[in-house]
Amino acid sequence: MNTWFREPLVLFFALGAALFALFQGVNTEEEVTPIRRSDAGLELLIEDYKGVTGRVPDEAMRATIVRDYYRREVLFREGLRQELVRDSGSLREAVIMEMQRRVTGELDQPKPAQLVDFYTRNINRYYR
Repeated sequence: MNTWFREPLVLFFALGAALFALFQGVNTEEEVTPIRRSDAGLELLIEDYKGVTGRVPDEAMRATIVRDYYRREVLFREGLRQELVRDSGSLREAVIMEMQRRVTGELDQPKPAQLVDFYTRNINRYYR
């Protein structure tokens, strides 16, 4: 038995097997969330297409819309993984603005009577 451990080839294979077993137990891959698209999401994409082009998409265009959705989602996720928000000032500002909107909530649109009342109370601000 002692002679087996003196052989360099046996030690090499034993050490390799031990390292292989060790690294198999360590999961270095990130958990990947599959990209899902709901029917409601597809309808929103189609409505956006109609709004921009003024046409109803045919089957080939629908397939293009779906393919573009997946392509953009993959690019978005990869951008998050690479933390591009930290490198781009405009992206950082967009995230900050979105978070401010979420924290403060949507502002109610004033009624016309409220606007007139505001302007009449603050008419001096609008004179040059």
